Amino acid sequence: MASNNDPIAVWWERRWQERRAEARQVDWATTASQADAIVAILDLTPGQRILDIACGAGALDVELATRGLVVTGLDICPAALEIARSLAEERSAHANWICADMRDLPLGPFDAILLWDVLFGILPSDAENQRVLNGAARILCPGGRFYLEVYTKEFALRHGVEGNLVYSPDSDSFVSSGGERRLLPMRLYTGDALERMLESAGLRVIAEKGWGWRGDPPGPPYRGRTVISTGEDSPVRQAP
Repeated sequence: MASNNDPIAVWWERRWQERRAEARQVDWATTASQADAIVAILDLTPGQRILDIACGAGALDVELATRGLVVTGLDICPAALEIARSLAEERSAHANWICADMRDLPLGPFDAILLWDVLFGILPSDAENQRVLNGAARILCPGGRFYLEVYTKEFALRHGVEGNLVYSPDSDSFVSSGGERRLLPMRLYTGDALERMLESAGLRVIAEKGWGWRGDPPGPPYRGRTVISTGEDSPVRQAP
């Protein structure tokens, strides 16, 4: 687990403390649809081992656990995991919860690893973000799937991100577009740069779905969901 003085841990812990009540109000119908989509895309079956990196309040993991998957949710914030445990108990779902830094992943192995909700790049250096990909590749079973959801740099520069947040390339951070300007460090990568980082970790892109906004020029997706394999190919269903 990161030090209590780690600025990333401090920022996220404060955020989850502020959102504690809101995070308990889960739209379970939407979360169930998200879980069904991930199960279909990754072709998951009951009994397979799933790791969700930066799981937050863990609602998705709770839904995956109700489908018979062996789920581990990892997050740096005790407040987030407290909510996750509460949600799991309410839904009579069993999942493992680990309070740890994404740079220090558990031993595994896992059949699938999730790093979704556009959290890749939260670490302050390219080397540290690369370490996350290297760690995921190390604990992924041969033929396993790594599901990565990102904002690409192209998308963030064109549209901003996350409602009232704006990406600042000068400081590599998200800042609020009005009122209090709270900086959240975030290194975003172009599509090509991200693919090079994945290849460096030994991960190979085997399917991806990207989307932009109306009026975006044609070409590589501004924002994408990517599925990666470390072993022999097997059919991967395209995201709906």
